[in-house]
Amino acid sequence: GLVGSEMCIRDRKQLKIYPNPVEQQLNIAVDEYSSSLDGFFELYDTNGKLLKKAKMIEYKTQVDMSNFIPGVYILQISLNNKDTTWKIIKK
Repeated sequence: GLVGSEMCIRDRKQLKIYPNPVEQQLNIAVDEYSSSLDGFFELYDTNGKLLKKAKMIEYKTQVDMSNFIPGVYILQISLNNKDTTWKIIKK
């Protein structure tokens, strides 16, 4: 599935996803963000259903997860066509 996707460590280091586990707002922070960066995220449940998708247009993107039910979610981030996949725990 999604979670085993390969990733370059350097690209992963650019990203901070916090807090995890999350209760309300999930933050996606991009180091060395520039406006030329083409980034977006997709949030899925464990059945692969797309719940949220948005462009990342600044250094920090907030995802409101406050009305999501507790459980595991899959966050897929695409930065300049490089994808990384993160497991997010909702408390």
